[in-house]
Amino acid sequence: MDSTNTWARQEIARLAEGTIVTARHQTGGRGRGSNRWVCPPGGGALFSLVIDRRKEWDFSDLGRLSVDAAEITAKFIRDKWNLEAVAKVPNDVMVFGRKICGILVEEAADKIIVGIGLNTDLDPALLNIGGEATSVYALRQQRSDNEGIALELAGLLLERFTTSKPGPLEDR
Repeated sequence: MDSTNTWARQEIARLAEGTIVTARHQTGGRGRGSNRWVCPPGGGALFSLVIDRRKEWDFSDLGRLSVDAAEITAKFIRDKWNLEAVAKVPNDVMVFGRKICGILVEEAADKIIVGIGLNTDLDPALLNIGGEATSVYALRQQRSDNEGIALELAGLLLERFTTSKPGPLEDR
């Protein structure tokens, strides 16, 4: 798949709040501006979460939502793997000064798409990015259940941003 956010945006009219779009790899992941991201098969927990903007949350400030998502993800990483993860404003999570997760929040019709790319089993050397990234595997030498991680983290984000329960899973 090129990008879970791109796919969700194309299908947004039929996606209910709480829908979680997952992928085993991405060839065209996007970040802020013109930043691009590629993740090989099995390298990360990759998902996009659909949120209905008409619900409880004030979506007038998408930047704040991005920061909140980064803080929730950093806490998730600290709790799950005992790694010193910190949110880096506006949309990254860092461990030991290296990026372990990127977040992209976008509007689509009357919904919000929260995209997460968490490096779990990724070998940073494969990305040829000069050691600027890291992964759970690089730090802990343990493999991850990427789909399980995506569902668990998406559930935490839904708890924060809505009163919805996780919805259908769209595995791309």
